[in-house]
Amino acid sequence: MMSKTGERLLRIWIRVPRFIKRMIPLSITLYVIGMIITNGVDTLWHFDFALVKGSDLVISLVGASILVTALSQRKGEDTT
Repeated sequence: MMSKTGERLLRIWIRVPRFIKRMIPLSITLYVIGMIITNGVDTLWHFDFALVKGSDLVISLVGASILVTALSQRKGEDTT
């Protein structure tokens, strides 16, 4: 059984139009993607090799190899 607060919140949520239910998560996602892109471009403009650590490079290479292997197998390409 739901509490009174839970029932009230459910009634309010049901009244919210569908486009708003979709718009809020989409706008948050677009904001986060925009921040990632702008921070990435800013990093490219002001790149400093002294900030690159060996462990970060290894982690990136391992992740990239896993993605390349998974995507090439999914497309039916030969990985050898």
